[in-house]
Amino acid sequence: MIAWWEHCRPGDLKKVVLIQFDLAGHSPWAEAAPQKPVVAQDRSEFALTLKHRLSFVGFDCLYWLGDGGVFARVGETQQEKNSVVEAADEGFSCFHRFKQTTRGTDALSLRATATLVDVYLHPEPGQWFSPELNDFLKYERKLGLRGAFVITDSLCQSLSKQTASRFTSKRSVRMQKRLVPAYTDSNHPFELPRPTSNFMAWLMRQKDLPLPNRTGLDVPKSLPVVGDCVICDAAPSKTGYDNIVLVQSTFPEEDFETLMKQFKAEWSTARSEAQGLKGIKSAPLRITCPVTDDPTLYLEHAPVEYGLIHAFHHLVERNSAVYDHFLREALQYRTVSGRRMPGAVAVDATVILSGNELLLSHRIARKGGYNPELWSATLEEHFSVAKSTWGNREHPADMDIEDTIVRGLREEFVSQDSAKEILVSVHAVTLDLVNLNLQFQSVVHLPDTSFEELAEAWRSPETPDRGEHDTLATLEFKASTIRRALLANSPGQLTKSSAGENYSERSEHPWHPRSRARLACCLWLLEEASD
Repeated sequence: MIAWWEHCRPGDLKKVVLIQFDLAGHSPWAEAAPQKPVVAQDRSEFALTLKHRLSFVGFDCLYWLGDGGVFARVGETQQEKNSVVEAADEGFSCFHRFKQTTRGTDALSLRATATLVDVYLHPEPGQWFSPELNDFLKYERKLGLRGAFVITDSLCQSLSKQTASRFTSKRSVRMQKRLVPAYTDSNHPFELPRPTSNFMAWLMRQKDLPLPNRTGLDVPKSLPVVGDCVICDAAPSKTGYDNIVLVQSTFPEEDFETLMKQFKAEWSTARSEAQGLKGIKSAPLRITCPVTDDPTLYLEHAPVEYGLIHAFHHLVERNSAVYDHFLREALQYRTVSGRRMPGAVAVDATVILSGNELLLSHRIARKGGYNPELWSATLEEHFSVAKSTWGNREHPADMDIEDTIVRGLREEFVSQDSAKEILVSVHAVTLDLVNLNLQFQSVVHLPDTSFEELAEAWRSPETPDRGEHDTLATLEFKASTIRRALLANSPGQLTKSSAGENYSERSEHPWHPRSRARLACCLWLLEEASD
């Protein structure tokens, strides 16, 4: 069958409708299948059927790679643009028939994503030129949703009023350095995964989780506690949150001053001790969790002076009356008023290296820092809400939480000029039971970086914040080792490799307050992946 673009002249500029289909959950299905050739055959038959059906509505297959592919048609007229919904309907119809006739596909779902782009065409698709096309292919996974049909703003605005009426659910997705609208089809909506196997549900089934150092804490029983960390929310599935949007607001200064009024003298002393700490961070105020109509996790936050945040955290840590007074407030992250207290939007990131090793770092004592002489299950990083200059370096503002993670990883471990792959997934929102801060919890895979390579990069001048840690170590990334580490007070003799200053002298130093919650998340990923 001859594709429509084979008749185009090189350099023809046309509007093109693209629709991408992907089998979500394909890898677990293939791994669980007793006969891999059967999976390959089933997958091939689905692709052939889909190509055949879509050809009837004008879409030819641009390419198909195993578990997904892209289809294209000219989109110059209103009718041609509107035909994308027929293509989606055909795709989901093919998929439902495929599931009905194919064994072991219960966990599979179809993800469909479409856009309208300007393309300089060529009879050979590999020669097509379009920055918009490149962006779509690069960010499609962020645009798409499990079980749903999602279209970009450029396509939605070009549809007829009747066709566009199907796309009632709107959310924002980051592409490049901007947020763009994306719309979900009401006929093929997002499937919020059942929470029976997510991180929080798994934690509630565990009987031997480490307890917090403080006793008698008034924390709701519906929230699991791992060491000195409360798990406030968890992503619906093992792939992490589909989308996280940070919404800037105004800090409720008067409300906070009223709450702190009875501790006026103590607060004045704490503020004096924090003099000299410069910069702006952003306090986490309120979260809105994913729902079926909108799978986005929203975090409302407000810029606050870092000195005020640091003073508040240290006062909470050392004054039990202040701690007890603000614990209730710290748990108001889902209410309309939110948390009326300082804090810093931050992210904990646990790095998994190519040698199946989990990275540990030993924190040093430094002015304005937190948790010295403790073992971190990799790193903690504050969200940079505004552009700043310090340490003879210019620091751009972070666009989102993934920006924060990648920046922290490059500044502290892998060097700023690293071009190796960094895969990020954010799995939970947690509350620190030491200083009552609210932060994200993530896992970062470095699939082509070994511990030896990371240790070498860590020592490089191109890793400007390498001095935040004096020793690195690793744990073998397997369930039995991670469970032993979770239940221990320190990494001790469990480590596989180390680098930097003398590990043996530091091996019994305790875990960072949130390290064991991160280890629990990794254990969950390992155990769920083996089910």
